[in-house]
Amino acid sequence: MTREERRAQAGKIQGNGADAEVIALPVHTEGGAVAMPLEDLAFNPQNPRQGDWDVSDLASIAEKQLQAGRGVTRGAYLRLWPENADRIGDAKAITVIGNRRNKACEVYGRTTFDIVIDDSMASSKAEFLKWTMLENIARESLNILEEARGIEEMVAELKTAAAVAKELGKTEAFVSQRRKVLKLDPLLQQAMVAGELVYYQARDLAKLPPEEQVRRWLAAVDAAGDELADGAMKPKPKPERSPVTVPQIKKTLTRWGATPDVLAPALAEHLDRTQLRNLMGQLMEITTKLDNENES
Repeated sequence: MTREERRAQAGKIQGNGADAEVIALPVHTEGGAVAMPLEDLAFNPQNPRQGDWDVSDLASIAEKQLQAGRGVTRGAYLRLWPENADRIGDAKAITVIGNRRNKACEVYGRTTFDIVIDDSMASSKAEFLKWTMLENIARESLNILEEARGIEEMVAELKTAAAVAKELGKTEAFVSQRRKVLKLDPLLQQAMVAGELVYYQARDLAKLPPEEQVRRWLAAVDAAGDELADGAMKPKPKPERSPVTVPQIKKTLTRWGATPDVLAPALAEHLDRTQLRNLMGQLMEITTKLDNENES
């Protein structure tokens, strides 16, 4: 990044027209990220999970943040959701990708969070929600009810389940199944989150009227009797998935238009430190092989 680009990155515009507010963002020297004080950042109000993050595996962030987050300026966010001004307080930017790392900084005493400000993620509500859900689904950090709420908000913007499935790189069946969860009585929704109601049962109950759902579920629990304690009503073990192939991953990444500045933090969240070192070694081997082929 050139000096001029860093200067442009350091002055982000909030708002519109004559009332636009220029905020000075301290420039970080790596990857176009800025080191923002935590008090200048707000967690993503559109994130289906609010505040309930397990950050016990991120204690090392107190000494060093390996990957920058991604966010948008206050003005870009409020152009989409002006009614949320009170929710973000005086924050100058909103974290879109990296809320868990942002929270870890708060928990473990780090005073700043390295973040790339990219207002293109707030070009529309649908675009903003897509980036919010992609991070959560990729890390499998949401329970099924949280996923359902996030997907439903995307459907409200994109109008069809097919459009949402395309944006998320999922099947229409995946989107449809998640949305069915929202048709459950709130009591059953909480039972499913708590693991007392398994998904295949919830899917069938969602087809019934709410009052019938609860009656049918309670009757099933009563009928199970002592079998419940023996595990008869526990979730069935998931069938083993077929190994993911390189062409499948390449196809998904191409569809998402994934770039290194998005892939790197996503992989850092998904892999442990040993796996990351292994990945870097394999990438170096592949790069060396390609260089040798080009020279020959």
